[in-house]
Formats: sequence, C-alpha cells, structure tokens
Amino acid sequence: MRVIRVSCLLAVVYVGSLAGCSAEGTEDRNTQASAPVSWEAFQAAATRFVDGKPIYVVEWDQAVTENELRQRYDAYAARVRAAAEGLGESEQASIVDQFGGVDDVYPNRRQLYLTYCISNAFGTNKARVVSEMAQATAAWERAGRVDFTYVPAQDASCTGTNFNVNFAVAPWQGGGACSFAPLKAGCVARSLVIDIPDLDANYGTVAPNVRTVGVFRHELGHILGLRHEHTRPQSGMCFEDNQWRALTPYDRSSVMHYPWCNGVMTSDLSITSLDAQGISQLYGSNLPALTDQVVFAITSSGTLYQNFLSNAGWHGWDPGFDSAPGNVRSVAMSHGPIAGALEVFIVAGGVVYHDFLNSGGWHGWEAGFNGAPSNIASVALAQGPIGGALETFAVSATGTLYHNFLNNGGWHGWEVNFNGAPGDVTSIALSQGPIGGALEVFATTAHGVLYHNFLNNSGWHGWEAGFNGAPTGIVSVALAQGPIGGALETFAVSATGTLYHNFLNNGGWHGWEVNFDGAPGGVRSVALSQGPIGGALETFAVTSSGTLYHNFLNNGGWHGWEVNFNGAPTNVTSVGLAQGPIVGALETFATTSSGTLYHNFLNSGGWHGWEANFDLAPAGMIVALPR
Repeated sequence: MRVIRVSCLLAVVYVGSLAGCSAEGTEDRNTQASAPVSWEAFQAAATRFVDGKPIYVVEWDQAVTENELRQRYDAYAARVRAAAEGLGESEQASIVDQFGGVDDVYPNRRQLYLTYCISNAFGTNKARVVSEMAQATAAWERAGRVDFTYVPAQDASCTGTNFNVNFAVAPWQGGGACSFAPLKAGCVARSLVIDIPDLDANYGTVAPNVRTVGVFRHELGHILGLRHEHTRPQSGMCFEDNQWRALTPYDRSSVMHYPWCNGVMTSDLSITSLDAQGISQLYGSNLPALTDQVVFAITSSGTLYQNFLSNAGWHGWDPGFDSAPGNVRSVAMSHGPIAGALEVFIVAGGVVYHDFLNSGGWHGWEAGFNGAPSNIASVALAQGPIGGALETFAVSATGTLYHNFLNNGGWHGWEVNFNGAPGDVTSIALSQGPIGGALEVFATTAHGVLYHNFLNNSGWHGWEAGFNGAPTGIVSVALAQGPIGGALETFAVSATGTLYHNFLNNGGWHGWEVNFDGAPGGVRSVALSQGPIGGALETFAVTSSGTLYHNFLNNGGWHGWEVNFNGAPTNVTSVGLAQGPIVGALETFATTSSGTLYHNFLNSGGWHGWEANFDLAPAGMIVALPR
C-alpha cells in the first residue's frame, strides 16, 4: 500500500477507479470532476516497470491486466459523466474480492499451509522484515483459521518463481507495497513486495501511526482474499469497483481501510474485531467454543497441529498452532474447574508448555509452566472429586513423578515424588470412577510393577504396588467408565502383548483377567471411550503386527474382539477416540506405520468407515483428544 500524498492524476496509479480527487490523491464523492481524464493519461499513470516489463497498478497496491485497466477506466469515465449529469449510483458494500463471480479465496484448506520466504536482498532490513512478518502473520492466525509458515531455507532464492514456497517477500523500488490475491497474480507474481525506504520516509506524512508492520498486515489481508474496506460507499471516497461482496458492517478502522480515505487517521492498520469476523466467515473461526471438540496431533518431526469439530463440521489442521514450539513429543488436555476452560500441556525438548482455551480464546504457550521441572517426558491429567480440581501428573525421562493441581485458587506448583511415588515411573493413566467420583490413578514403572493410588474427598491414599494382584511386566494402562453402573473398565497391557482386564464398581475391584474376552496376543495398546448408543463403551486394541481389533460393552455385556474392524486399514500404530459435539458422535482416529491418518465416527446410524488422510491431514500424525 502507498501512504504518501500525491496529485490527482498520480492517484490514478493507485486508485484506478478515480472519479475526482482530494488534495491527498483520493477519490471524493462530494467533489466530482466535470470530465474524465483521457485513457492515455489514465494508462500512463497506472504503469510501473518490473524487471523491465510494464505492469498496471491500481487501488494503490493492486495489479491488473490491460483489459482490466480498460474496464476500470470505462467505469470511472461513466461515473464522472453520470455525476456531471446529476445521476446517482447504487450502493455496493463488501470486503472480499471476487473473481469470475466467486469469492477469491483459497480452496480445500490451503489457507492453513501458506509458506513464504524472505529475500536476502533486504540486506540490513532483513531482520526487521522477518520480525514484522512474524508479527503480521501471527495477527491473522489469531483472527481466523489461517496459517503462515516462514521457510528460511528458501531465502537465498526467494522470488515468485520459487515454487518451494507459496509466496516470496521481497524488496522493490516501485514505492509503497503490493501483493496478490489467491486467484490473481499481483504486481509481481506470487510475491509481496515492499519499498521500505519509501514507506519509512513518507508514511508519517498522512497517517502518523502507520508503520511497515501494519503494511504487512494489510498486504497479507489481500493475500487472503480481502479487498479494500474504503471502496464501500460509506467512506465517501476511494471507490474502486464492484467486484466483491459484503462480509461485515462497514469498518472505518479496518486493517484494509486506508486511513486517508476517510478512515481513522490514528489507525496503525491493526486487525479489528470486524476484520476477524470477516476472515472467519471466509475460512472459519480460529476460536472453538468450549463445547466443541478440540483435537491435537503431532507429526514424527514434532510439528503440532490443531483441528476442532463444531456443529459446522471440522475446521482443518492448523500447523504450529498458536505459535507452538517445534519438536513436540506429547500432548495431554482436559477441561478444568474454572469456567470449563480447556487446559492443554505439550512437552517439547523436555520442557513443559501450557496453553488454555476459555471464552477469551487461546492464551499462548507458556514454557516451563508454573515452575515445571525440566527433562519431562509426558503429562497426564483429569478432573477429580474435590471441587472438580484438575489433577495433573508429569513424568520425567528418569522416572521421577511430579504432581500439580488447578482449583479455583489457581495452580499450586509441582510436587516431586508425589505422595511417596515410586522412582522409576514410565506412564500415568487416570479417570474418575463410580465410588463418590474418586479419581483412580495407575502408574507403570520401568521394572514392570503396576502401582495404584486414588483421590477421594478424604485426600490421596498412597501408592500400592502390584495393585489387586496385578501381573508384572505391565507397560500401559487405559481406563474409562462404562454403561453398567458407571463401572470403571480398566485394561493393562504387558511387555509381551498380553491383555488384562479389571473393573471397579460399587462392590470394589474384581481382579485382573488374562486374555480378556478372547483377546488377541501381541497387543500394543488399548483406547476406549463411551459412545452415543446407550453409552456403550467402544474399545479398540492395536497389535504389534498393526492389526486393529474392536470390542464394545453395553448392558448386554462384552461382545468379543472383531478383527480389522469396519474395514480398518492395516499397519495401525495408534488409536484415539472421544465423543464430539454433534449428537455425541464418537470421533475416532487411527494412525498407520506409513503415517496416514484415518478417521471413523459412530452415531445413531452406526459406524461410517475409515477415511484416509482425513481433512487433508499431513503425514505422520498421532492424535490426542480431550478427556
């Protein structure tokens, strides 16, 4: 965008649809010219040269073809003549660009995978551009379901012809800045170009608070498909054309509104709430409701993705969600006691990070949360019986167990070797059970001994080794309440792949049954959750050979292990499942050894089959769902 005062004729370069100019070089609907300038003058004023070739730039930062420029001239000339004859014009309000009668936006969730490089030709300004682009992209990522990723490895060859990225950020000497729209090439194809010396020298002369970081926010708005807000009739000036449609009420403060086009002169081109509403209409909101199902996934390279399911459907996989760190190795989350906020923990490089979602949105990843110890390998958490406090455990790489909890008074700090915990813990599994909502907790250890503890209104009760006659060699536990009296159905897997089952009801624990219900051998993991049909407990087991088995418990009992359930893929490595917001459908994910993510769901109509590469999922994902 260009922010210097220009003459009436020179403003044609940027405004294009000029019907008269103010002293600042903007169209004024109240001060009309009596006759249009000539086509030759209009064309000459719009001409720029890039790499020795002429291009046409209108609306201050929009490239058009010669045919499109001629159409704009004809429309401009018609408006000037009509105004001279006292004729009016119809009102058209919009901020989204249209091309061929359809919205000029990215299809098929491509807006979640927008990559860019930053040219080394910026020289001493490069570090500044890197920082300001990071700020500008983060602002749009907070506003809507979009994601930008900087790829510095492409900076040495950062031009619009580098197809290893979606677009280049590069300097130019054309004045101001210019970008492109999803379906239009722009001043320089697939490039956001900016003249930093020009902007530094001139932006304060018209709009004192506009800086280049605001210019980047504005140009990224164009890249996402947004048009200039000031083209609306309400601005009274700077009209461009009618090739857009309305998304929100008129917003003089919009990031897409030039301050000097009868906007807010103190604007710094920040993204407003109406801008966020507009981008959310195009690409979906980036803010799930607390009733939506939030899903996180980690790739083998450690990239964190987030998706969520609302009544409108799935919203797409957002990489590096909320500026998450790289090298993420585990995710755990649960709703807590403070207004139902979703509390999320990730571990990256042994560091514990925490973020949370409440009615105010996401709050960002805090490293070393609440004085968390270093060298952590995993986190597990669930609400307990005392005021719904969120009981949280962290296991270090050396087997040390830490505990923290959240109640209405806040978080309470990490306690080491909690409640006399064993010293070689490898994993924690926990869930509320049927007896007074007590929180039942299992810990596996490196020497194969299974420990159990529980929290009721009287407090914690200590770690019991070899609980309830548990077998040795246990490596993982999975548990969830089922439909029969809320009994807590509990599965344990041994290092040799043997599956054991126990359950807790009002009569107590019932002992570990080996090879439960004819279970297969070589079991690697179990995942389970109640579903929508009579609260039946849907249970999946994955074997070391990658075969997926399914069993379920309803009021009629367990129903046996079905191999390759519902046409399941082969070479499955993990399964995750939880009920979602759409009539309680059970959303289920399976990952294969080749890195393909599959999705299935169960509603009152039954299971719906395994969909590969669900919602355009990238390869190598492992999914985590809330408890």
